[in-house]
Amino acid sequence: MQPTTSPSPRDGLIDIDEVVRESSLSRSSIYRGIKAGTFPQAVRVSTGRVAWRASEIAEWCADPLAWNYKVDF
Repeated sequence: MQPTTSPSPRDGLIDIDEVVRESSLSRSSIYRGIKAGTFPQAVRVSTGRVAWRASEIAEWCADPLAWNYKVDF
């Protein structure tokens, strides 16, 4: 039997306020980056609400320039 571990906070979804804090970008810059393909896409959570995969934001924060290449391929 495998030991159970609690999920990491990086495995979940985070809202725009947390994305702004983690990325140090403004909301406008985030949405501009999404449109340009240089920032992770949001996931629709419900009508009128979106969130981001925490793991993708962490990956983007670790190497923002590599994200553009990831999207292009």
